[in-house]
Amino acid sequence: MRSYLNNLGEFSLEKIQEIKENSTASILDEYEQKLHDPDYVEEILFNNVDVKGNLYTFRDDVRIMMRNTDIFSGRGGTDLAKRSRLIGKTYKVKIKKIDRENKTVWVSARKILSAMKAELEADIDKAFKTRQPMVVAAKVIAIEEAEGYAVCDLFGCGVLAILPRSKWSKNYVTSFAEAGVKVNDVIQARLMLQARRLEKYNNRVAYVISREDIFGNPYDGLESKYPVGSLVVIKAVQLCEHNFFGRIDGLDNLDVYCSYPGDKHFGDKAVDIPIKLGHYYAAYVKTVDEKHQRFRAKVYTKTSVNGVKEAADITEEQIRKSVAQEVVAPQDLERDLAKEAVLVAQEMVQNGTLKQENEK
Repeated sequence: MRSYLNNLGEFSLEKIQEIKENSTASILDEYEQKLHDPDYVEEILFNNVDVKGNLYTFRDDVRIMMRNTDIFSGRGGTDLAKRSRLIGKTYKVKIKKIDRENKTVWVSARKILSAMKAELEADIDKAFKTRQPMVVAAKVIAIEEAEGYAVCDLFGCGVLAILPRSKWSKNYVTSFAEAGVKVNDVIQARLMLQARRLEKYNNRVAYVISREDIFGNPYDGLESKYPVGSLVVIKAVQLCEHNFFGRIDGLDNLDVYCSYPGDKHFGDKAVDIPIKLGHYYAAYVKTVDEKHQRFRAKVYTKTSVNGVKEAADITEEQIRKSVAQEVVAPQDLERDLAKEAVLVAQEMVQNGTLKQENEK
């Protein structure tokens, strides 16, 4: 043995090695205790990932490792792009097993998620049975614009949900990009109790969620704010064969059902007023019914007011005044409103609403 090896006394190589071994044993003993504690949860930052997509980090000489299949999402992937997205994150984990020979502690995030997932699915089952509304937090994990839906993970527990684009809001939305939705966004939504596990995504069943009424009923207060016969300025946002939908500035989460000028349904004469997407038009309110959630309007101006809006920074009230002279005559307005009332009554008779109200 070389004389210099013990020259530093307690800091000799043998002593250092002994300290390291004692430290390693102590760490493994610590995790051995945690393994048998059913309530123990630890947050660990992983900064390394191997070629198989397994995460690992070190505590002294002890390697703490989480297999690809035990990661939060359950699908880490082995290609470089997928593996790179896994590192640099903190995961809540439970101890799975300990390999003393190889100084390795195996942990799992899915062990925690399995328990959370079971609790969540029990609450969802209860919501379906009791028909009680259930609001959920949903993380967007994929957007399928062509198919018209976003895929979400409820509460990050691995429970899938489909959010149809038509259920993003009561407004007409052409794309999730237009609505500002991105992957990894966390949104609030409501579980649709009418459609239980209706959809499938990648061969996995999924619940259906909606944001349409998550922020309250947009029809509340409409009758006082937009009385029948009042003039409104509407932006055309969706064109259909027999009608179009318009949006009123300041009226969030609700589009207005609009009749085309010269609607034969009302016995109108043909009127050449082209409706163009994105253009503004003056219209009058035909129907507003908070109880039955109806809001309908009809365009009665000869020209689009789009140019007026773009020409100067003027108020909506000024636009209304600028086109008021082109609005239908009062007697024609009364005629249309009377016909609309008859149509609404007929619709209520057909669906049984009017009969039920009369019986009351």
